[in-house]
Amino acid sequence: MKQDFPLRVTISVMALLMAISHIYWPQKIDSIFIGVLAIGALPWLQSLVKTLVKTIELPGVKLELRDNEARSSSRNLELQVAFMQSNLAALRSSLDALQPSLPQVKPVEAGSANIKALAHKYEEIRKVQRSGDARTAAMTDVFRRMIDVARRTELFDIMSALRDSSSGMRLFAYAYLYTRPDEQFLAPLVEAISSKEEVPFNQYWGLQSIGRVVAKAEHMPPEIKDRLRAFGATLEPDTDRAYEIRKLLRQE
Repeated sequence: MKQDFPLRVTISVMALLMAISHIYWPQKIDSIFIGVLAIGALPWLQSLVKTLVKTIELPGVKLELRDNEARSSSRNLELQVAFMQSNLAALRSSLDALQPSLPQVKPVEAGSANIKALAHKYEEIRKVQRSGDARTAAMTDVFRRMIDVARRTELFDIMSALRDSSSGMRLFAYAYLYTRPDEQFLAPLVEAISSKEEVPFNQYWGLQSIGRVVAKAEHMPPEIKDRLRAFGATLEPDTDRAYEIRKLLRQE
């Protein structure tokens, strides 16, 4: 404001002189007279007019206001943005340098407590209840609950569970592969069922899981067929497990 004070006074005085000259020649108040007075007043109303008027043009006169304050504000904003971007880049560089030293967090196995509880529940049913339809129904209900937990479990050590001494943990491995069939576990699964698994209920659901994995793989290797045939030969032909093996061998 103070820096352009002389210029404002000069504009106002010149405009006033032009207005006085015009009123005596041609001795009338017209639009030119009013316009000249307005030009003389503009420097003092710049803070109000600068946001509304940029250029004023009259016959023979053209005045363009310079919005120095707006340009200054825009420049300050640009500097602030550049400063913030510089700080953000420095922060990212610091985080990148710090990243190798940050502790690596191992994903937690979802539902591990539920898995162990269901495995224990299954073993208790086999231990306490007599063999029969009631016990089979109770064990089937546990297996269904295992499937539900398996659907919500992202991380699970299948290989360890297939070799586990707990029949309940092995059953959960079968439930996991039944829910999430993965062909890379086909051979270990067949080996566990045909060579290590002694519980008929587990064998049945293990064979069901093999069927789900084979269906996804769309191919059964010859060695897998041979192992299933050898296992089927050890079973009574009228058992449900023997039926499942025959169905698997016809699946190709």
